[in-house]
Amino acid sequence: MPRFVLSHALLVFVTTAFLPSHGLLAGDSKNEQTISLFNGVNLNGWYADVPQADGNPDVSPSFVVRDGMLVSMGVPRGHLITKESFEDYRLEVQYRFAGDPGNCGILVHTDGQRPRALSNMFPASLEVQMKHQSAGDFWCIHENITVPNMEKRRKGPKENWGGKKGQSRHITNLTDGSENPLGQWNTMVIECLDDKVRVWVNGDFVNDGYKCTAQKGQISVQAEGAEVEFSKLELTPINELSPPSSTARELITWQTKQLSSEFFGEGAFHGDFNRDGHVDVVSGPFWYEGPDFAVQHEYRPAKAYDPHGYSDNFLTFVHDFNADGWDDILIVGWPGYKKDHEHVWYENNQGGDGSWSRHEVFKEVDNESPAFGNLVGDDTPELMFHFQGRLGWAAPNADDPTKSWDFHPISEDLKLSRYAHGLGFGDINGDGRVDFLQSKGWWEQPESIDGDPLWKHHTWPFHLDGAQMLVYDVDGDGDNDIVTAIASHGYGIAWMENTPTEDGEIEFKMHRFINEKPEENRYGVQFSQPHALDTADFNGDGLTDFVVGKRYWAHGPKGDPEPNAAAVTYWFELRRGVDGVPGGVDFVPHLIHDDSGVGTQVAAGDLNADGIPDVISGNKRGTHIHLQLRKS
Repeated sequence: MPRFVLSHALLVFVTTAFLPSHGLLAGDSKNEQTISLFNGVNLNGWYADVPQADGNPDVSPSFVVRDGMLVSMGVPRGHLITKESFEDYRLEVQYRFAGDPGNCGILVHTDGQRPRALSNMFPASLEVQMKHQSAGDFWCIHENITVPNMEKRRKGPKENWGGKKGQSRHITNLTDGSENPLGQWNTMVIECLDDKVRVWVNGDFVNDGYKCTAQKGQISVQAEGAEVEFSKLELTPINELSPPSSTARELITWQTKQLSSEFFGEGAFHGDFNRDGHVDVVSGPFWYEGPDFAVQHEYRPAKAYDPHGYSDNFLTFVHDFNADGWDDILIVGWPGYKKDHEHVWYENNQGGDGSWSRHEVFKEVDNESPAFGNLVGDDTPELMFHFQGRLGWAAPNADDPTKSWDFHPISEDLKLSRYAHGLGFGDINGDGRVDFLQSKGWWEQPESIDGDPLWKHHTWPFHLDGAQMLVYDVDGDGDNDIVTAIASHGYGIAWMENTPTEDGEIEFKMHRFINEKPEENRYGVQFSQPHALDTADFNGDGLTDFVVGKRYWAHGPKGDPEPNAAAVTYWFELRRGVDGVPGGVDFVPHLIHDDSGVGTQVAAGDLNADGIPDVISGNKRGTHIHLQLRKS
């Protein structure tokens, strides 16, 4: 991330009069310029809130400027608060205890309208603790945040977690011992982006939170008992989080559980089917109870298939289709239409015994990678596929979801085979509407879809025989790119760089990073049949990664290149700003498992409520879940 440090001489001249022009204020546009919140001369741009000073003008100040440093005197207790609010930033703080060690902190997302929300002193905020030997702990003050391994790091029962008086507000850091000896300077870095907060102390990655209930606000320095000197308080706008540094003390590993060895289908997914608060897994005719997935339930008649052939279950999705509060299951069967391989959804029987009620979705669903998500911006997801050569979507009937769904075409007849590969959705041109992608180009969603108008076709020769086309901003330039397989029954994975032209059109530049020959690949990783992909932020660095694997025996033991090679599953870590690769973009492969692979679908999701994504697959090797572990 580009950054620079203003010299001490310059800090003298950076006062709050200049702050609005730097684009760091909440609601303003951002750039990469670093500013100092403290000018080295006085406390311009700040105000103090010290309860003991109420009606007592002669009380000693809690915050002073001394020798060019901001000093929190520790008493009387209170807070020094910026006049302005900020969001999406990196705050670098240098501090040391001037005398005896004690307590202090930096409060982010401070709400100046609630200055004494707790104990008639603490403003509503998230405190990043500076207390000696506890630097980097979180304290929730009328706000809340989630961290991985919450049960180990937050005391008391879950129902008592919160930010109010009497609740469990304290969240310990990932590692103590990061502070320098007393009298020496410490560097604390706090990054806040959207609902995420990350903290480093002297280069150690010490805390990582998400789902913060506040995402912007003022910044506060605390006076709470100990005298602390601050030589730096510098703020830099960011649009992505820094990855954990090389000194971070966590390593990603995986625990694989095989739920079944039989071939029931090539798609699996997750949901909470018994409403017990735990995530369950569905694969083929069974759903498995979380959190240990040891108990299976047969929701439809079970039939195992010969792995030399094919199943009745190419993809699986989960949604509450009839709005009764219970997760239902959508099965996309054989492409097109084949008896006993239909496209249906199963209605959750709400804890009852026996099979779930079965409802037809649509007679013919073509394409080997239909997508399920919010395409048209309403409150329900749509199933995206093609029918009789035309791309389009279908959704449940709002008046009677048990009826067959209506198809809404968006294209002319493209003469597509029912076994065509490659399909995706996402906002390609940045107009805020979701577009439709297929190997022949992309279709721009119009302002109104009333009357089922055809969408504008932007032809582009992707030359794909791939799978899911993942749409997100790969290179960080503000527009969405594409990640997909080149040949789902051969070799190759690439990202397609969105490159607008001077005349307003959009072209795509292909950057292959997995090829047939290992020596052509940056990390030597090679495998065939990358038939399924899904996205997740696997390492928590704020960038979108993806998971992919080999579709084992896609056409049997002889039908594709290297059909009997290891059934690998990888997640690819996105890195930016890397020298020697196109666009500065690198995808680093990390092996998850070498004997499971993917089907026509692979799914990422948090299966055990630890705040980090896991992976599910169902295919001819059986059903597997891969639970991500973070090791110190």
